[in-house]
Amino acid sequence: MPRSFLTEARWEQLGPLLPPEPGGMERPRFSNRLRVEAILWKHRTGAPWRDLPEDFRPWTSVYTRFNTWIHLLCDALGNPLDFVLTPGQAGESRAAQTLLNGWQAKFVLGDRAYAG
Repeated sequence: MPRSFLTEARWEQLGPLLPPEPGGMERPRFSNRLRVEAILWKHRTGAPWRDLPEDFRPWTSVYTRFNTWIHLLCDALGNPLDFVLTPGQAGESRAAQTLLNGWQAKFVLGDRAYAG
């Protein structure tokens, strides 16, 4: 597995903020921590989602979690400036106010979920 980015202390802070891992009595095939590690690897390296190392696959599952949990504020070049982590059931429009708080911009671009 690629080297870990999350220390135990950081994971203890972050883990409880995420929705419960799917699965019943058995341990899920991919833990939330592994998916977060995959998301961090992808953004650290700048690699496409499809190029995630085998230990982090399937890439579609990782991308789905990223798209559900993490809301990014980016500059005009797509470089991340700030982010908000939300549980999967939280709407994107709730994250917009938190993301934009303290930032000044002439223009803001968002998807339809941020409208209204």
